[in-house]
Parts: sequence; structure tokens; C-alpha cells
Amino acid sequence: MDEMSLTRKNSNDVSEQIRAENEYRNLVSRHQTEIREFLYIICPDQTAREELLQDTNRVLLQKRLDFQLGTNFSAWARRIARFQYLSYLKRHKKKSWLSFNSELVQLLARTIEEEQESLADQRKVFLSTCIAELVQKDQLLVELKYQRQLPLSKISSLTGRSVGGLKQAFLRIRKSLGACIERKLLAGRSQND
Repeated sequence: MDEMSLTRKNSNDVSEQIRAENEYRNLVSRHQTEIREFLYIICPDQTAREELLQDTNRVLLQKRLDFQLGTNFSAWARRIARFQYLSYLKRHKKKSWLSFNSELVQLLARTIEEEQESLADQRKVFLSTCIAELVQKDQLLVELKYQRQLPLSKISSLTGRSVGGLKQAFLRIRKSLGACIERKLLAGRSQND
């Protein structure tokens, strides 16, 4: 391999690492509410929850190379949060007037994880249905960006739309899909009640 090819390969490797790092940080950011809700359920102490959220985020960032992009980040983050809480319980066992024993924490955590995985499966099914309900031009945009994973510049040249216009379109599409999924989830819950 000549020097120029090696330089290009190294540059591509660095670009890929930066992209993966950014994608991982976005995952951590997008799941903050979910992690906080999980801690809210298993940890009765509000001050401890905030400390645990920070500890969980610290561990998530430290272990970023251990996570395989494309796998279930939510389950992985909850598992780390659960271990952080179990560790917290060991450190603060005699200091708190109310704390759950580790068996109860494990039971709560497993129950929550099962419910959230079921909810995630429902969201995937509803996402497919909601995408099918989009107008055809929006379905095409979703296919180009999320299935084919084309950059906005390429989508712009294929569709004749500006990058700024595409950003607005994707924002509108994501909001529409989110609202559609939530409507379907609520409808499913009210049928079960």
C-alpha cells in the first residue's frame, strides 16, 4: 500500500471513529429521560437519583468502546444504572431510612426492562405502520436517509431539494412519526384498560 493510500485509510478510520463517538454521545443524550425514569422507579431517594444519573452517565462514557452500535442501547444503559444503584446500596446501607434490598431492586429492574422491551417492540411495529401512512415523497425521504443511510448532500442532489429544506422536512417527518406512534400506543393502552 502506498503512502497516500495509507494516509487516506487512516483518515477514514479517524472519521469513522469520530462518527461512532458522536453517534454514541447522541444515544446517551437521547436516553437521559428514560434512564432518569428507570432510576426514579428503583431508587426512592431524589438526591441519590441525581447522583446515580451522573454516575451512570460517567460509566456510559467510560465504557463507550464496549458498546456495539446497533444493539439495544436502552437495555445496556438500564443495566449500568441498575449496577450503579446496587453499588450505591452497598455503600449507603446503614445511612438511609428507606432503601430497597438488592433482590427487590433486581426484580424491579427486570420487570421494567421487560416492559420497556415490549414497548420498544410495539414502537417498532407502529413505526412501520406510521411510515406507511406518510405521503409517498416523505416515505422516499425516510428510505433514503434511514434505510440507505445517504448523507443529506446526496439526498439533496437526488431530490433537487436544498439541504436546509431537507432538514426541515426531516424534523417535520420525525415529529409526525413520533405523534403517530404515541397515538397508536395510547389507543392500544385504552383498549387494554
